Amino acid sequence: MQTMTKRLHLAHVPVASPWGSRPLRWGIQMLGAQPALLLNTCDASERYEITRFLDVPLPAGDIDPPQADQVVRALAARRRTLEHNEPGSVLDTNLELLQAPLGLNEVELAVIAFRAMLHSHPGFFVLAARYVDVCPDFVFHRKLADLFDAAPGEVTRALAESSALLRSGLISVAHGVLGPLAERVQLLPGLLSPLMTPHESGVALLAELLPPVRAAHLDLEAYPHLTKEIRLATAYLDAALGSREVGRNILLWGAPGCGKSELAAAYADALRCPLYAAEGACDDSAPLTPRERLCRLDQVQKLVRATGNGIVLIDEADDLFPVPSSNPERVPTKAALNEQLEHNATPTIWISNYTEHIDPAFLRRFDIILHVPDLPARARAAMLRVALPPGALSDREIQEYGRDHRLTTAVIDRIARVAAVGGGADTGLVRDNLHMLSTQYLRAIDAPVGPQRHAGLLAHDPALLNTDPPMDDLLRSLARTSAFGIRILLHGAPGTGKSALAKALAERLDKPLLRRPASSLLSKWVGETEGNLREMFDEARREGSVLLIDEVDSFLRDRDRLATEWSATIVNEFLTQMEAFEGILVCTTNRLDDLDPAALRRFDFKAAFQPLRPEQRVRLVDDCLKAIKLTGAGRAWIDRAKSLDGVTPGDAVAVLRRLRCVDGPLTVDMLLDALATECRYKPDAHKPIGFVQ
Repeated sequence: MQTMTKRLHLAHVPVASPWGSRPLRWGIQMLGAQPALLLNTCDASERYEITRFLDVPLPAGDIDPPQADQVVRALAARRRTLEHNEPGSVLDTNLELLQAPLGLNEVELAVIAFRAMLHSHPGFFVLAARYVDVCPDFVFHRKLADLFDAAPGEVTRALAESSALLRSGLISVAHGVLGPLAERVQLLPGLLSPLMTPHESGVALLAELLPPVRAAHLDLEAYPHLTKEIRLATAYLDAALGSREVGRNILLWGAPGCGKSELAAAYADALRCPLYAAEGACDDSAPLTPRERLCRLDQVQKLVRATGNGIVLIDEADDLFPVPSSNPERVPTKAALNEQLEHNATPTIWISNYTEHIDPAFLRRFDIILHVPDLPARARAAMLRVALPPGALSDREIQEYGRDHRLTTAVIDRIARVAAVGGGADTGLVRDNLHMLSTQYLRAIDAPVGPQRHAGLLAHDPALLNTDPPMDDLLRSLARTSAFGIRILLHGAPGTGKSALAKALAERLDKPLLRRPASSLLSKWVGETEGNLREMFDEARREGSVLLIDEVDSFLRDRDRLATEWSATIVNEFLTQMEAFEGILVCTTNRLDDLDPAALRRFDFKAAFQPLRPEQRVRLVDDCLKAIKLTGAGRAWIDRAKSLDGVTPGDAVAVLRRLRCVDGPLTVDMLLDALATECRYKPDAHKPIGFVQ
């Protein structure tokens, strides 16, 4: 007879493991049922793990009947030591804490314990895999019943879809599967660690299983552009929580970073109801496939319903909806998604960045579909004002950051918090930090850098605008007709004040200004530019803004000269949106001759920006002298100022920026020389005159 392996002295002392003695008795019973058949399929390492788990000596090599009898006797002796040593275990205590809140019976608790043990000790895993591997459901249920000292029907009822166990979401079961135990009975991911950790109460245990999503940083009043939609969704969620009816779903969609998750948290805060993330209880395992994520969502919904009331949040839901190119083995089936939307156990908020890929059959199953645009400029400015220490930014600077739509709600929230932490009580450092963080972000997304730190060096002066028709006539006309929607085209050389006129118009009409450079709207992806245009016009409608579009020739080029068909669709989309827009639209261009003739006809007002008149040049130089605090200069410079042919307010701002770098006192001649240099770089400065053109 072969010798027994060396005994490991792990037993016959109080059981200090988190799982206690019950899994050991199960292991003894599984091995004792057919020791030779089970052990003869195990290699040496697996036998070693069984020995470590049970603390029972096992023979090496193939087992004959006498050796099998010896193993059975050793198991019986080991079982007797356990009967005299029944200390409480962390696992059993935690299961008792879950029993009353979830309404679980003893057999259902045993199923959880058995499945939890599968990955708690390799020796138990080897035994369970051999004991219940590859068998039909009725055999599987009978074998578990033998272990649990229960009737097979009790196990069958415990694993039924209608059982309290499966309704709780702690366990999911794949019926009809002949594969390994881990595939036919799945534990809620993240459940194992809390089950093996001591807790003072069932509430504490459930809180670890389902940690609520953080409280919202904003309340619902921060979304004034969605007042009606929010009122309806809030009332609907309140009614769904009260009735506890199944199949209640809201879809929030919009561009990344626009505040969809924040809005979901604000709904929950307003209703004084916990919000749970579908993947909030996730452990550190590998990323889930879309099909696994849907299963996780179902488990969390059931657990939330079983333990009380709450709203479930499923973020980044885009990949849950299959598209023709999806791998059918990774994405949920259409039937599974329909079942989830129609019968989910808890009101659920789904968050997606897009809807174009979602089948209409899914969309019609959502009770409310809400497009969430980015927060209005005034709300983003309010966020910044609250997040930064007083005095870090001027009101004008805060408004500039708020108006920069490239800095989404999420970005503003993050850079404001980081800037404030990094700057401490030094408001100047906080300001510099904010500028640095916003600049680095804009560079990362390949966007023009802004807001400009030196904006406002030269105060806006309406007297420096030389327009045809005159500015005052234009503003008086707009004051009478602004309620009907007006489209204005401003054209002329760069720096002549076209954008400044749009700002003056917004101030005169007491409206916010929404400014969009062409670079922020154009995309390399076909169709995305058109989407950006639609979103821009929608935002202007919501905020009641004067809409300013710089470099409009990028969108309205003459279609007869375009080389690609998709470029023409951009022109068509712009003209369509322009026709439907009932607000004030101001477009600027330096290239009037490039515009499509059909587009030109659609502008109600066209204003040409002409070079400054001599008396305006004098006023411009005088404004510059005041800006650099150069007093007592006399009036000898006036004639030279009048000779600055072609100078513009934009040239003056560039010169003032450059003069900030001069080391030493400034003079009038330095200012005039710099302005003259700017004029010499203009294209018209070198044109020949007379008959030799």
